[in-house]
Amino acid sequence: MLCLKEVLGDKTYFSLEFLIMKSNSSTVTKTPKKRARHKRPSRSAMVVRKVFIISLFVLSQLLFYYSDFFKLRHVYVHGNTRVTQKTIIDTAKIPMEQNIVTLPLNEFCKRLYAIHWFSHVKVKWNVPGRVDIYVVERTPAILVRRMNKPSQWYACDDEGMVLQKASPREKKRYPLLVIEDEIKVGKKIPAEKIKTARKLDPWVPEEIKKNAIYYYVDERLEAIIFCRKNGRVFKIKLGKIENIEHKMKVLMALSNLIEDKGIKAEYFDVRFKEPVFKQVQVKSKTREND
Repeated sequence: MLCLKEVLGDKTYFSLEFLIMKSNSSTVTKTPKKRARHKRPSRSAMVVRKVFIISLFVLSQLLFYYSDFFKLRHVYVHGNTRVTQKTIIDTAKIPMEQNIVTLPLNEFCKRLYAIHWFSHVKVKWNVPGRVDIYVVERTPAILVRRMNKPSQWYACDDEGMVLQKASPREKKRYPLLVIEDEIKVGKKIPAEKIKTARKLDPWVPEEIKKNAIYYYVDERLEAIIFCRKNGRVFKIKLGKIENIEHKMKVLMALSNLIEDKGIKAEYFDVRFKEPVFKQVQVKSKTREND
């Protein structure tokens, strides 16, 4: 039995095989994928869908604005001790029966800051139908008076806010500061002077503090301690508060030295490297001629 390759020969056989392979490849055709066709909704269906969505939106808005769940019913105040709840609510002027989400909370905060006792205010709405007011009240830190008004003491906080007139019993609780600036309740005085006096106070020894009348701080923030001993007033000039611990040690050494010698000083000055003091001038008595 003869093979086709032997009858035709090698070259003719391979040419025939190539033609067969080419014809087979040409008969294979790719069938294009059919694209899915979506049925387009009718115009009436689209209109019905839009009307339905709009109706849901309008209904939700009506429920939102007129529902008792969002209508303001209660106002609560937190953190107040000196200012009454009624004063706070009346000052904020929060309208009742309105939707809490639409309330101008920042406007309420601005109104409440008019109360000078408050250092921080926050207003928030909560459900169902309530508004919460959070306040942080200022606390007295020092008593201040003006130099030419010795009987009018005022309580101030660390930021220089003048809170109220001070009672006589408060003089023993807080440091006393005298300044040249005008003092008015509800207004601020220079906070740097208060910080200077408060920074000085813990470093003053008890021997001096028990005789101290008040601290004085000038425009350059230099401090003076006014003292009274045995009915005699004398001053301690400290200057700037820098290196105050060293100044107090020098002051105590100088004070003990002159006290041991029975010298009465009109003032001590430890502002510079070499401390000095001024002795009280004793007036000599002259006899009148007959």
